[in-house]
Amino acid sequence: MRTRQIIGLMMGLCLALACASKSGRFDTGAHYDTTADYSGYDTFAFKPMRAKAAGSQNGKRLRDAIQRDLVSMGYREVPEADADFLVSYDLGVYAKAKVSGRNTFSGNEGRITVTLSDARSGATLWYGWAEAQVRPGQEDADKVIGQAVDELFGRFLRNEDGRSSG
Repeated sequence: MRTRQIIGLMMGLCLALACASKSGRFDTGAHYDTTADYSGYDTFAFKPMRAKAAGSQNGKRLRDAIQRDLVSMGYREVPEADADFLVSYDLGVYAKAKVSGRNTFSGNEGRITVTLSDARSGATLWYGWAEAQVRPGQEDADKVIGQAVDELFGRFLRNEDGRSSG
């Protein structure tokens, strides 16, 4: 069975349009179109991103991790005009407030988002996110961002054989 057929099969098996889990370090989730035929999606390109995400060092790390994982699943990166689907991404760190009589901050949450959209119609095919407590300046950003993408794609896009599965 072709990889893209597996994507369609797995998406059809997902009973809910949104799935979420806490597996490992990251809270992850995804939304995707369970009715789409994914068998023709073989190539991808990155959409132009807002300057803040694309120009930051962590934005570059995120793009590299996404590219690495998609290529490892058998997709090929091509120029945007030739792509079957487009990839966009974003990331950020924010302080999460807890209310307990007064507002207190419980730490920093880091969040990445990845969107895969049909290159011709612009329709969103897949949207996923991963978030976790982060310690800026105390952790290896390459490692943390790579782990977040691996966990997100591993949970929602890749089966045990390493191929894309929905």
